[in-house]
Amino acid sequence: MAKKIQYQSVDVQQLSLESLLGGFQTGGPIVVGIDVAKRKFLAALCNSRGEVQRVVRFEHPTQTPTFVGLLEGLQTAGMTVEVVMEPTGTYGDPLRFHLGVHSIPVFRVNNKHVHDAAELFDRSASKHDAKDACLIAWLHVHQRSTRWQPLSEDRRRMRALVAQRELFDAPLRRLLAQMEPLLARHFPELEKFFDLGRAKTPYRLLEAFGSPAAMARAGEQQIRECLRKSARRGPDPDLLQRFMHTVRTTAGAAMVADELQLIQMTASEILRLFQMRQQVDTRIEQVGAEVPVVQAMRSCLGAVTAAVVFAYLGAPNDYASAAALEKAAGLNLVERSSGTDAGTKHLSKRGPAMVRKYLFLAAMRLIQTDPIAKAWYQARASFKGDAKAKALVAVERKLCRALFHIAGSGEPLDSTKLFDIRRLQIKPSEAA
Repeated sequence: MAKKIQYQSVDVQQLSLESLLGGFQTGGPIVVGIDVAKRKFLAALCNSRGEVQRVVRFEHPTQTPTFVGLLEGLQTAGMTVEVVMEPTGTYGDPLRFHLGVHSIPVFRVNNKHVHDAAELFDRSASKHDAKDACLIAWLHVHQRSTRWQPLSEDRRRMRALVAQRELFDAPLRRLLAQMEPLLARHFPELEKFFDLGRAKTPYRLLEAFGSPAAMARAGEQQIRECLRKSARRGPDPDLLQRFMHTVRTTAGAAMVADELQLIQMTASEILRLFQMRQQVDTRIEQVGAEVPVVQAMRSCLGAVTAAVVFAYLGAPNDYASAAALEKAAGLNLVERSSGTDAGTKHLSKRGPAMVRKYLFLAAMRLIQTDPIAKAWYQARASFKGDAKAKALVAVERKLCRALFHIAGSGEPLDSTKLFDIRRLQIKPSEAA
């Protein structure tokens, strides 16, 4: 920049509308770049060429109405005001709401662009809040911004429900992980009888009895009754006999009283979290049934994952292409190479991590239920090279691209269209 930029700020209370209007006589919009924080906001007021006229500071939320009133005054005086921000979580939401009430347009710039353009802006590698505010406005002037589109009510509801689910899912997964070594020490055979990651029955047994020794003392009749209440049907007699033999001959270490209590308390909390998560999942299904695009994705993703995709990415068929959707999810491949140093490709991970998490779980279910997906997954070089996670991510990326077509057509997932089956070792009946 030819002219040195003055980053010194002035408190919003010391500004008058007349003094601001005097600095904007060149025509065009007034561009307001805002550096959002939890309390101390900085705003750079620039002309249509991106030249900084004033840097204003204000305290949120006490001085926010004063700042918004100042912008409204500029607009009433006949000036066009355009506000630009970075996507900064929830801290900027109240300000954006009040700007919308006064019909002041809000734009957004990518925070990575702000970081990368710092030295280009003023030939200095320094980084501070006032400079960021000026840089945000400058990027907008150079058409590096997009109009901020508020989330629809459906997406806001879905995000809230997904957040509610995480309140119970995250501690549930943590407790399941903590229970695993406890059972490995005291009852290692239990996992042969139950799926400890999904089934509730083993935790009902542990809540009621706590240890294999206590189950053996209780006897077959009490164990049968507990299993019947949990599964709502009588247990298989052969399985019950094998289970009772196991509790009497377990290789696990004996428990002291406090260890027994720990396992019972952990099992009780696991069951409570299972129940609370199920209640939220039911609500997600009910709300998702009212949204056509979520309904279209449910057949291949399930109700919860379909809700997550819609909540964080919107309707997949609203994107320009399947590749654009993949990029929005952070599942596109990027490479860093220089000269003779050829970098390996890896996921950009520039999209919402929540979407990648649930799509990864959906890909795991897909290879378990779809023989074509499983064959394609096992044919990957990464799978054969003992890098199964990479092979699963490849399935996840395929699934993400498929959503672009499924959300628009409403048709179920067709694995023969998604995967190239010409070289896969599968039976013709499975490919049909």
